[in-house]
Amino acid sequence: MGIFDDFLNFLESSIDEFLQKNPELNLSLLAQEIKQEKRDTLQLISQLEAQEKQVESQILATADDIKKWADREEKARNLQRYDLAEEAADVKNKLLEKGRYLWDEMTKLREKIAENKKKLISLEDRERDVNLNLEKLRRKNAGQGEGYCDRKYEDKSYYDIEQKFRNWEIEMELEEMKKKMRG
Repeated sequence: MGIFDDFLNFLESSIDEFLQKNPELNLSLLAQEIKQEKRDTLQLISQLEAQEKQVESQILATADDIKKWADREEKARNLQRYDLAEEAADVKNKLLEKGRYLWDEMTKLREKIAENKKKLISLEDRERDVNLNLEKLRRKNAGQGEGYCDRKYEDKSYYDIEQKFRNWEIEMELEEMKKKMRG
């Protein structure tokens, strides 16, 4: 296991070093991670909201049953059928207990939904910050090497070509790192 651990440590340190040398790639990876976490959080919120609707419908059905059994209990008492009234009261009490349980479940679901919505807002803020820093870094990198004259190619095509070359250069460095690790 020692060789494998050594290899993993070497690989991690090489990747860390590579990312430090390429902050644009590092920020791009972070932006992708945030985007994926946003998707996962949105999916979770959707699932929780569906569960909340299910529990709400169960609460409403339970409330209808409670009313039905309360009416039966009252009717049985009025007609002096105390044996049936007691049985109806037992059913009603069990339904009330079920209703309290369902209410607690709905409350927990609503809290989880609220927490995940806050998380989503936080992720959106982080994503905005990362994208802003990424854009600043791209502008800074694109602005390097301009020399004495103003850039006359401030259009989108210049930045597209610049990005293509940066991606190509990064791919080449990754391939070189892979070769060094194999060799």
